[in-house]
Amino acid sequence: MELSMRHRAMRRWGGPGIGEPWSWLLALAALMLGVGGLEAFTPHGVASGLVSGVAIGFIVHEAAHRNVARRAGMHSEFVASPIGILITVLSAVSPIKILAPGYVQVWGYRFNPTGAMRSVEAGPLSNVLLSVLLTTAALLIPRGAHPGLHSWLLGAGGINAWLALFNLLPIPPLDGYKLFNSSRRRWALLMLASVIIYAFYYAVL
Repeated sequence: MELSMRHRAMRRWGGPGIGEPWSWLLALAALMLGVGGLEAFTPHGVASGLVSGVAIGFIVHEAAHRNVARRAGMHSEFVASPIGILITVLSAVSPIKILAPGYVQVWGYRFNPTGAMRSVEAGPLSNVLLSVLLTTAALLIPRGAHPGLHSWLLGAGGINAWLALFNLLPIPPLDGYKLFNSSRRRWALLMLASVIIYAFYYAVL
């Protein structure tokens, strides 16, 4: 999950990947396969907090990148990467999961650096907020009354906490690397929030 900033001329002819809307469908299918294998497409797999939690977190994360960039006056779209899809699918049979089926591409003649960084920030922030929402809902619902729903909320909340923390690592090409180089204060605040929710989830729940 990353944000790619490219000149408009590279969008279709020079840039890699596949345009919308197929990019969303291909990337989502690859992501589910990489996380849960073929079982991810069964009713049991879809009902899993891990599989559906990753899918929801991925869509919210990339849509946040995309929509914040558009509100800042730039063009943006989600682009599936053929190489990224292959690597993501191979994760289904690998103990190490590398989930990078695509990225949000931002371009425009009037490029807005501040808006671009807000777009970078929006991805992991959306996962932090989603994790807090799901985990809070799990705490409010009695485990014995709705065990299936309770289990799903905890699973989805936990995987979104992990997605936020992972994407904030200051390692290229992750969001954390771009944000760290743009504003270390904003990166530190968001990383702290991510660490707190991640630690709370696994220590308390």
